[in-house]
Amino acid sequence: MQTKVTIKCLCGREITLELVGGQYQDTYYGECDCGRKWSLEEQSELLAETLE
Repeated sequence: MQTKVTIKCLCGREITLELVGGQYQDTYYGECDCGRKWSLEEQSELLAETLE
C-alpha cells in the first residue's frame, strides 16, 4: 500500500502527503510551506457502493 502521495499546492510547490493511518486508512495529510494544510481521501469504494 502506498504511504505517500505527492500533489501540487495552489502556490505551485510540490508537497508530499503522508498516510494518516488508524481508522483513516484512505486519508493522506500534509502541510505546504505557504501555510496551506491538505487532506486527500481516496473514495473508490464509496463511489462504487453509490453507483451499484
